[in-house]
Amino acid sequence: MAKVKVLVGVVASGYDCKPGGTYDLTEEDALLLIRMGKAVPVEAAAKPTTSRESDAPKTTKRGK
Repeated sequence: MAKVKVLVGVVASGYDCKPGGTYDLTEEDALLLIRMGKAVPVEAAAKPTTSRESDAPKTTKRGK
């Protein structure tokens, strides 16, 4: 199953998909709608990083 956000009203994988809605569709239906420009893929939410290195300020070394 692939998660997509529907841009226009369509019927896919047995669902009446409304514009702006997010749906789990079959891979085939999702790819077809994306290729036709009627849907866009939805990426899974990324986990926030908890590394101390990511919180550190960016510094640059000066050369002499």
